Amino acid sequence: MLHATFLVEWGYGCVRENSRRPLFFPNLPNAPSMQINISTRHGDISDATKEKIIQKVEKIQRFFERLTSIDVTVDLSKADEPKIEVIVKSEKRDSFVAGYQSSDMFGSLDQVISKLEQQIKKHKEKLKERGKNVAEDV
Repeated sequence: MLHATFLVEWGYGCVRENSRRPLFFPNLPNAPSMQINISTRHGDISDATKEKIIQKVEKIQRFFERLTSIDVTVDLSKADEPKIEVIVKSEKRDSFVAGYQSSDMFGSLDQVISKLEQQIKKHKEKLKERGKNVAEDV
C-alpha cells in the first residue's frame, strides 16, 4: 500500500510536506491546520495525480472551517474503474464519508466532493437551527 501524507498549514504561509512548491494564503490569520492523507490500494498513482487530488480536496475546506483532516483512498483493484473514498474529520463531529466508483478517476473525485459538500451543508444547517432553537427558548 502506498501512503503519502501532506500537511497543510493555513496562515500567512502554507507549507506542504513532500511538495516542491509552497502555497501562500496571505489573508487567513489563525486558521486551523488540516492534514491530507492519500493512500492507494492495489496499485500506484503518480505524484502529478496526487497533486491534482490535493488541489481538488483542499477546496472542501471552504465549506466548513473546523475540518482537521482529510483521508483519500484510491482503490485500483479494478484498473478500469478506480474507486475513490474520502473521509473528512472535523473538530466536534466524527466524520463525513463519501465514495464513488467510475471509469474516470477525477470525475469520481468530483462526485465525492459534491457528496461531501451536501453532507457538510446539511450539518451546518442543523447547527444553525440548533442555535436558533436555543435562542428562542431563553
